[in-house]
Order: sequence, then structure tokens, then C-alpha cells
Amino acid sequence: MKTTTELCVTDFMTRDVVAVEKETNLTEAIQIMDLKSLSAVPVVDQQGFVCGMLSTSDLISLTYQLQCDVTLLPHVSAAVRESFATMLAEDNESLKVSDAMTAGVATISWEENLGTAARKFLDNACHHLPVIDESNRPIGILSTTDIIKALADQESQ
Repeated sequence: MKTTTELCVTDFMTRDVVAVEKETNLTEAIQIMDLKSLSAVPVVDQQGFVCGMLSTSDLISLTYQLQCDVTLLPHVSAAVRESFATMLAEDNESLKVSDAMTAGVATISWEENLGTAARKFLDNACHHLPVIDESNRPIGILSTTDIIKALADQESQ
């Protein structure tokens, strides 16, 4: 059985990364997350460099900031997320991803190992790490679930 230092991020990351630009309308970003069933997406600037992360936690915080009904949280169901997106579209068309995202997020290189990734998750109290190439552009995303799956797969071997 391999250890976490022998398992590479590139072998467990999601490669078809969906990123949104920080100037994207927040409603559009929520709809993308809903359509793709994503709980987080990397945020990129106009040059395509990672500059943040937008997650359901960020949307929950925004919900509180906007004093919305707590029952309309985006993680409840697709129908509720659609209602939330509609409400934001009707009431807050000017909100951008940059208004809700977490800036300055931790990233990880595709060359790193899962032990390093686990440490970054702990040190940064996060559940998703954008996986970047040498130029800081996202090429994937790694979640805590990916690490748990990797460990479970190792255990079953």
C-alpha cells in the first residue's frame, strides 16, 4: 500500500475544472454551479490566473449578509438553489463573483503529493484546492473527498 507522500495530486484531482471569472455575474456563477452540481469553483482573473474560490459556504455567508430567508441556502436542493438564483437575479443583478468569493485561497501544484494536499486542507480550513500549472492557471480541483476516496481505494487493495 502506498503512503500519502507516494500518491500524486494529478492522479486524484478532477481534471475538467469549471472556473468562473471574478467579474462574472453572481447569478450566472450560481447557475453554473447548480447545472454542474458543484459545491465550489475556482475564480480566475482576466488573464486566467487563480485569484479566489467561490463555494457554497461563500454563498451561505452572502445569504446572511443580504438577510435572505435562511431556508433558501444553495446546498439544500436543486429547486431551492434555483429559487435562490432567481431571487438574486431579481434583487441583486449588480453582484459579481468578486463580491462573494474567498480571495487569496490556497492552491496546489499538480506535482505535489496527497500528504502535502492534506496539510494544506488542514492549515487553510478548506475543502477544495485549485490545482494549478506552473503559470498559476487552474488545471483541476482537489477536494477532501478525493483524498478520502484515495485512502479508501488504497485500503481495499
